[in-house]
Amino acid sequence: MAAGLAELTTKRPQTVVFIATSERRADEIATALSPMVTDAEVLVLPPWDCLPYDRAAPSRESMGRRMAVLAVLNEAGTRPVFLVASPDAIVQRTPSRERIKARFSVAAGEALDREALESFLTDTGYAADERVDEPGEYALLGAVVDVSPPASATPYRIALDEADRIIEIHAFDPVSQRRGAEIETICLTPAAEWSDRSPEDDDADDQGTGPSIDAETSTTLFDFLVKPMILTDVGVEDRFERIRAHVAEAYDTRLRFSEGARPPKPDSLYLTEKDVGQALKGAKPLSVEGWAATPAFALEKSPGRALKQFIAERREAGDRIVLTGLPHEHRIILRLLRRHGIDAPVVLESWRAIGTLQHGQIALVTADLDTGFRQSAAGLVVLTPSDIFGGRIARGSGDTIDAFGETELRLDDGHPRRPRYGRPEGVGAGRSRWC
Repeated sequence: MAAGLAELTTKRPQTVVFIATSERRADEIATALSPMVTDAEVLVLPPWDCLPYDRAAPSRESMGRRMAVLAVLNEAGTRPVFLVASPDAIVQRTPSRERIKARFSVAAGEALDREALESFLTDTGYAADERVDEPGEYALLGAVVDVSPPASATPYRIALDEADRIIEIHAFDPVSQRRGAEIETICLTPAAEWSDRSPEDDDADDQGTGPSIDAETSTTLFDFLVKPMILTDVGVEDRFERIRAHVAEAYDTRLRFSEGARPPKPDSLYLTEKDVGQALKGAKPLSVEGWAATPAFALEKSPGRALKQFIAERREAGDRIVLTGLPHEHRIILRLLRRHGIDAPVVLESWRAIGTLQHGQIALVTADLDTGFRQSAAGLVVLTPSDIFGGRIARGSGDTIDAFGETELRLDDGHPRRPRYGRPEGVGAGRSRWC
C-alpha cells in the first residue's frame, strides 16, 4: 500500500488521504511511506486511546498528536501532504479552529513570561507535576522549566538566568535526566482537545464520560481538507459499520448505568453515518491490480540459491530488482549478495530514483517495508528483508559493544550456523535458522 501511495504524483500541494483498516496498519503504512516521498509531508491522525463512553478520558499524548496533525492541515503549505488515518480516528469530531491554532513559542536569548506560559499550559490541558516524565506535563522549577509537548518524542528543559532570560533549550531523558540535543526554539501546541480538562481527569474515579467536545464549535477532519484525494483500504466500510454499532451500544449502556449528568449524544462526539457517507462520496479504493507477492525465500530448502536464481531470472526478463531495508539491514544484505556472487547493487538516494534504473539493474534503497511485491506492468521487483530472511533484522544498540562481533546471517543451505566470531547459537541474538 505504501508503494502504491508513493506512485501518486500531484501538480499542486494536494492532500492525499488514505484510510487504513486499523490504527496499527495506518502507522505501518505511514512509516514505510515517509522515506519514499521525501518531497511531501506524511501525517498520521491517531484516534483517542479510550473506548467510546468509557470513564477514562483520552491521554494528553493522543490528543496532542491529533492537535498537531490538525494544526498542520489548518495551515496551507507548499508541499503535498499524505494523511493516513483509521476509521476510528476519522469518525471522532475535532475541536474548533481557534483551539487548534493556539501556540506558545519560546526561543533562546529571549525573555520568558512565566505567567503567560503557565496560563497557556493550563488553558490548553497540560498538567503541572514536580517531575516531567509523560507527554503533556510541565514543571516550573525556578531556574529551569521542564515541559513535554504531547506530540514530541522527548521533553525539553528551558534554562533561565536571574532575569528570566532563556539561556538555552535542550532535550533530556525523563528517566536518567541526561542532557539531549540543544535547540534554538520550541513551539508548544495544545495537550487537550477541550478547555475544561483538569488534572483530576487523570483520576479514574473522578472521570465522567470521557471526551467532551463542544458540539457548537466542533469541527471534523474534512473541514481541514480542501479537495483532497481520498483512497481507502480493503474492508474500510465494514470497519465503519462496526464502529457505529460499538458507539451506539456503548452509549446505551452508559445511559442506563450513569449516575448524575447524562452522557453527550453520539452525534456530538462522532460523525453520523450520513456525515461519513457525504465526506467519502468521492473516495476510491487504492488499486494494486497487477501487483503480485514475491517468493518467501526463507522457506526454501536452499534459500540463498533460490534467491540467486530468482534474481537471475527476473533480470533476464528485464525487470529492475530493488532491495529494501534499513541501513543496518543493508550491510547484511550486501554481504549475502557478495557471498553468492550476485552483482553489487546501485545505491539509490530515494525511492523516486527507482524510475531512473535501466532494465535488469539491481538497486538498494532505504525503505521500511515488511513485504515485497512484483509489478509486472512496470517491470519492477521489490524484495524486503522479510522475503529474504523470513523476518526483519533487529537493530543493534549503539550504546553497547558486542564482544563477539556482529551476528552474520547465512542463507547457504538452510542449516543453522554459528556466527563467525564463535558465539554459541541462541546466545544474545535469539534463535534463528539463519544464525
